[in-house]
Amino acid sequence: MKPSLHRQRGAVAIMTALAMLVLLAVVGLVIDGGLAYLVKARLNAAVDSAALAGARAVPAGSNQTEQTASAQAAAADFFAANIPSGYLLSEPKLLSTKVTFNQGQATIDVNAEAPMPVSVMQVLGFSSLKPTAYAQTIRRDLDMALVVDTSGSLKGQAATVR
Repeated sequence: MKPSLHRQRGAVAIMTALAMLVLLAVVGLVIDGGLAYLVKARLNAAVDSAALAGARAVPAGSNQTEQTASAQAAAADFFAANIPSGYLLSEPKLLSTKVTFNQGQATIDVNAEAPMPVSVMQVLGFSSLKPTAYAQTIRRDLDMALVVDTSGSLKGQAATVR
């Protein structure tokens, strides 16, 4: 008895088509996912620097309204300086900079996103990716005094360090 090859003729074409679809999905994930990873890393750095700059700018105001405005302006400036618009085809946006005061402590929360189009993954129905980043910085007020004795009352006394 001879095996019938007539029923098996299209099997290779179907398996090749399915393998090409899987290969295309993997290539799309590698290319678009890699770009999204690079954007997310840069976005994290920008958000971190924005939160630190906001915390550093808090004492610039004389009341909480001015301190909040100063922190938000500094955060926006540092965010823009650390991730340019159009970075790897993304459009980074600083979503919010929230400043909260609580018993001598200022908390700065910074949230951002960078929507970006996909290239190869459009074939699979994806249109964009949206990497997001969040950072929080806490600044505590510190009162410090430096006392220098110029009276001469300690003259002749050596300090011992143990």
